[in-house]
Amino acid sequence: MTIEIQNLRSTDVRCEFEPISDGVAQFWFKPLMGGDDVAYKHTDEDALKRVQTEFPKVFQIYLKWQEDPNKKVRQPKSHGTGLSLLEGMTARKMKTLNYKDIHTIEELAGLSDATCNKGGTDFMTMRKNARKYLADLAGHEPKQVVG
Repeated sequence: MTIEIQNLRSTDVRCEFEPISDGVAQFWFKPLMGGDDVAYKHTDEDALKRVQTEFPKVFQIYLKWQEDPNKKVRQPKSHGTGLSLLEGMTARKMKTLNYKDIHTIEELAGLSDATCNKGGTDFMTMRKNARKYLADLAGHEPKQVVG
């Protein structure tokens, strides 16, 4: 597994499973902001361990494929709160986030600083709003307001 992909948190990378031919498949790791998509064969032990621990839905798809390699594979869909509920979210911002494979407030709130920095100041603000929205939804009050 490449160092770049290894060092990314699971919230900063997406994983997809893709059957190629009879009995052969691969996992695609796709960084959200910049960097190249990387594919690993399903026989790569490091990739398989990471998928099992960090991407359980993709791992379940892989297990189903192992049972019947001829069956069509469906990728897991994002589940969570729609981005349109965020204050200040415009259609253009949503389109940008969707292009980066970020579809929910939960996914946006989980981005790391490094990933947000690659997207610019707008991403930091959107992540801050997403985290505030989720905290408000859960009824959490900030212990201390800084700045």
